[in-house]
Amino acid sequence: MSLGNSLWNHYCVARNAIHVLTVDLDTLKSQFQITDTDFETFHQEEHCYLGKFKGFPAQDQALIRYVHTLNELAEKK
Repeated sequence: MSLGNSLWNHYCVARNAIHVLTVDLDTLKSQFQITDTDFETFHQEEHCYLGKFKGFPAQDQALIRYVHTLNELAEKK
């Protein structure tokens, strides 16, 4: 498949996704009575929340490393 055909196919898929998702979004906006401004506010709140998120507590990090190590050992067997 040539690069041109590949780009065209991806463009068509993206255009179709935009069309379908726009219809879905309009339905949700109507159903929940929200506006585009609400989405901007949601995004700002999410960005602020994630900016404050420092990571998992130390105990959780240790447990995650432990499980990863167990998985690595299991794969080597």
